[in-house]
Amino acid sequence: MQRRTFLKGVVLGAGAAWPLPFVGLSPALADTVREPSAKPATDYLPMHQKVSQDSSLPGSWYILDRSKAPPKLVDRPSLVPVGPRELVMFEKTKTRVYRGPSNRYASLITLPGDIGDEQLLLACLPTIRGKDGEIVPCSLNYCPGRRAGNIYGEVVAGRCPAEFSVSIKFVLLMSPVLTDDQQRSIALTLSRRKPRSSRRQHLSRGFPAPDFTDGGPAFLDLPPGDTYFQTISSVLERARAAIQDSVDPRFATNQFMDPDLIRKTGKGGCVQLTRLAEKALAGVARSSYVVAFRDGIDVKDLARYPSQSPGFLYPGLGHAFLVVEDPESGSYFFADPSKAFPYMGPHPGNVIVERLLEHEDHTLVVPSKIPWPIDKGRMLVDLDFSDQAVARMGNVTYTASSRHGPEAGRYRAWLDGAPGEFRQVAEAVNRRHHGTR
Repeated sequence: MQRRTFLKGVVLGAGAAWPLPFVGLSPALADTVREPSAKPATDYLPMHQKVSQDSSLPGSWYILDRSKAPPKLVDRPSLVPVGPRELVMFEKTKTRVYRGPSNRYASLITLPGDIGDEQLLLACLPTIRGKDGEIVPCSLNYCPGRRAGNIYGEVVAGRCPAEFSVSIKFVLLMSPVLTDDQQRSIALTLSRRKPRSSRRQHLSRGFPAPDFTDGGPAFLDLPPGDTYFQTISSVLERARAAIQDSVDPRFATNQFMDPDLIRKTGKGGCVQLTRLAEKALAGVARSSYVVAFRDGIDVKDLARYPSQSPGFLYPGLGHAFLVVEDPESGSYFFADPSKAFPYMGPHPGNVIVERLLEHEDHTLVVPSKIPWPIDKGRMLVDLDFSDQAVARMGNVTYTASSRHGPEAGRYRAWLDGAPGEFRQVAEAVNRRHHGTR
């Protein structure tokens, strides 16, 4: 079926017919848009809308209904306890330039998923703003991905100018940030930990299925350690030693994701290190690759990455690491082979887990009737539909937060004035884990 035929008559909500040329992927991928699956539309996640009461922050908060238990990327307790969780606000932004004004526009953007009680998505506030500063009315829906816990934000608008920006501010409840010294100490303690018994949990729910069933430590020419913790630590260290660090942008894509190819290439970054470690842990402990964002990087250190735009000031980068299931207890912990020391431990607070890689190409069909094509292996989802041809588009990036960057103070003020139910969730979670507010 031709792409134009496939998209003819797509409907936005209860509106009229909407012929939409697909503009969200590279030309090579745009020609491979798939038909919607025969499955019924996936329901949006339940939420409610609350108008912002801050005149400097126009728009509405779309607040997830946590009483309905949104699906989590990992629904297990943390193996290592963390301190009281904190509310943090972040923003993602992208720019779009079309050949002319759009009568209808929609966008699908990856949102961070939930990890235990250590990372919880609470709400989003979307904004579409023209190049002259005018606000374009828009709304947001939460779309669950095919893999449990993946969440996409669908921003929908009516008429848009030819040039505009799309941003999503979102609030997370996050683990406190651990310093490098704290992470190193925790990792060392965990690597020396001895299981209390040889029994292993066989829990099927609450943890992502692994990508690899073959491999094991022998894949990296390693013998098993005395304990599985020791083996995991050795695998992380060996993976780091096997890869020559490279900031070539190709290594930040899904082009070099196959562990056998990675071993032959011998170069890469966190993506390649993580995939090597993931395969080498097969049969040792269940693990899963997660797409993430690393926060709080020294701005001077960003200059070595060619993917950083000139003048881009937010101190963070895309990242990847493993979430690992403790075979004895079924609890989870993080394993990051890209650090100077093999990190094993709890959510360190300075990373945002974005999503799991999808296992198959598919089309996400939601109540808006927009057929969103999701490609397996694609790091992040950033898609658009418009009735205008695209002239220029920039990638979605993190641009601000209440923690870092030149606008941190303004975002902290917005967070302080955000709906009180955000703090109620934080208090409830902290009482459950610490008996405190």
